[in-house]
Amino acid sequence: MFSAVRMVHQNRQRMMRRYLTATLILGATFLAVQGSEWVRLVAHGLKLSSGMYGATFYLLIGCHGAHVTAGMIWLACVVIAALGGRYNARNSSGVELCAVYWYFVCAVWPVLFVLVYLM
Repeated sequence: MFSAVRMVHQNRQRMMRRYLTATLILGATFLAVQGSEWVRLVAHGLKLSSGMYGATFYLLIGCHGAHVTAGMIWLACVVIAALGGRYNARNSSGVELCAVYWYFVCAVWPVLFVLVYLM
């Protein structure tokens, strides 16, 4: 996402679209990995009703997954607009605002990882 912002500022729309698409693919990959982990954990008996840890785990990770999903929808809209030639060095705010959201979502993940998986 950082590279997409840099490319839009340099008026390199083709590279910007590639980086935006790569970010979208990485977000989808993250959700797929998390989804497969949820399936595995449920199969091993960790459910919402498993106690405080199960409830906390699914609440925190579920909320994060919901935010990633929302970000992916927003990012898909930005990609579609970028394919239409909407963004350039003078009109980059859509890419920049989406990037700020992605930076926040990505910054939250290490905190959640430590809290949920390592503690």
